[in-house]
Amino acid sequence: MNKDLLKILLEYMVRGYIVGFDREAMNNRVKVYVKNTEDIKTYNLMSEFEGISLEYVTVGEFKLMGSNIENRGKFRPLRPGASIGLINWGTGTLTGAFKDRRGNIYIASNAHVFTRDPRRCPYEISKEYVIQPGHHDGGTLKDVVGHYVWHQPIATVNKPISCCKISKAISSLFNKISEILGRRTYFEARQAPLNYIDFAIAKPYVDIDNLPIGLNLERYEMVGVGFAGSDVASLAINVYNILQIGYEPIFFKTSSVEANDIVVKTGRTTGATRAKVISPSIIASVRIGDDTAIFADVILTTKMLEPGDSGSPIFLE
Repeated sequence: MNKDLLKILLEYMVRGYIVGFDREAMNNRVKVYVKNTEDIKTYNLMSEFEGISLEYVTVGEFKLMGSNIENRGKFRPLRPGASIGLINWGTGTLTGAFKDRRGNIYIASNAHVFTRDPRRCPYEISKEYVIQPGHHDGGTLKDVVGHYVWHQPIATVNKPISCCKISKAISSLFNKISEILGRRTYFEARQAPLNYIDFAIAKPYVDIDNLPIGLNLERYEMVGVGFAGSDVASLAINVYNILQIGYEPIFFKTSSVEANDIVVKTGRTTGATRAKVISPSIIASVRIGDDTAIFADVILTTKMLEPGDSGSPIFLE
């Protein structure tokens, strides 16, 4: 780069006029990065220098990505995207408020956030209290905001046990008959290890706000709920599969997505992030401890989730 131009751009940066620029010119053009487009006029930034064009690109203000995420604080009323979990247990993200077909209002997150083992049946779980912020963010018994009500059990390859009481009763009856007849046959109610949602609800004790933390969209159209991911991609439950079981988000409209759509989320660990939809519907295998669960009709995006972001509400940008 021209030394004189380099000196000018460095001076611009020191004064706060710009936030960056390319090290080398390409085709006699240099990209210069500003916090907002108004800065170009405000500081009367030049558009050309000795035959080299300056192209201004708005990127906002760069900040260190530390761990002091707003979502990890205490929120009353509760807000979507906030840290949440069980007492002395893992910490995830509050999806928001949902209502059932009778109009009852609940707070929701992933089943693996509101239960200690999402493979268990709801009737096997004793009363669990939900705290905000979650345990890993300093939440204690003083921060109780509700109690667990129900979750959709996750069937896994190693534990495809059915939670249907009727099926279990029939299996128990057959086992008694088998025992009377002296047979060694044992009957067990099982379900196909295929899942569509990772979802749980709790009865709230406090008020709920409708403004997701860190997001300021013109419209909030929910497309899914983040629940799993890898080093390069993330998975989200399709919101329509939550609607299918009778739970509807209160504050947000719902929407479908297509490949290449841009979506945003707010979560406990990484705050507000955006991603591109790679596929609107895939079948994926997800590790749960030393077991594996198969999920169908889930949304695949570029990476937008880290541990603790489970339960993040995801919206169309």
